[in-house]
Amino acid sequence: MVVSRRAFLVGGGGVVLVAGGVGALVATDRLDDTLRAVGVEPHPEPDPGDLRLAARARADTDALLAMASSTDAPPDVVAVLQRHREAVPASLMDTSAVSGDMADACLAVADARAADALAAVSVDLVQVLASMAAGLAQCSARVAAA
Repeated sequence: MVVSRRAFLVGGGGVVLVAGGVGALVATDRLDDTLRAVGVEPHPEPDPGDLRLAARARADTDALLAMASSTDAPPDVVAVLQRHREAVPASLMDTSAVSGDMADACLAVADARAADALAAVSVDLVQVLASMAAGLAQCSARVAAA
């Protein structure tokens, strides 16, 4: 089969126009709206950075829970840490660098969660991480007072 130059140029031009249109939709964050308008329901994908932040939050919470059980932390602090653990899925593995005494560790992790909340893309994750930061700061004060 032989393709004429005219057919090749018209076809190539069409591909370039379609690719440019899709690129413009992506650049202006209108691709999902356009897909919905033609009846396609786009499937949202989580931001990879948010997944890493959630994995780090889970690893730090697991480490704090282990530390709390070995240091006889107040029961209310353990309850808060267990709720934090339930709030973040264990979908990705990460390691934690939590160390020191319980009050300092809670404060360090609270600072890390506050920084992570500023870096997160998902509004829901921002709220969870900010809430965790506030709760961990209170846990630090509670452990220091005990």
